[in-house]
Amino acid sequence: MNALSNELLDDVYDYDVEGNTKEVNSMWEDLSELASARKEALNGAKKVHAFDKKIDETLEWILEKEALLSVEINCQVIQFNNLNLGYFLY
Repeated sequence: MNALSNELLDDVYDYDVEGNTKEVNSMWEDLSELASARKEALNGAKKVHAFDKKIDETLEWILEKEALLSVEINCQVIQFNNLNLGYFLY
């Protein structure tokens, strides 16, 4: 677009063409900066989402292991009680 604008300015110099070209270039730079900021924000959101997912998986793993330990401890308590009961019966 700048090439077309420069060609037009070479043929017929017009302040409107020059002003419009500068305005379009300025708007393009603003849009480019906004797009870059948006991309960075989305990358940050992606990292947060991945972190949250990892936390959820870790919490699920911890709860699973706690449940297994609870069952194991209950079995050991029952075995211990059975041993003590047998000791007292004899």
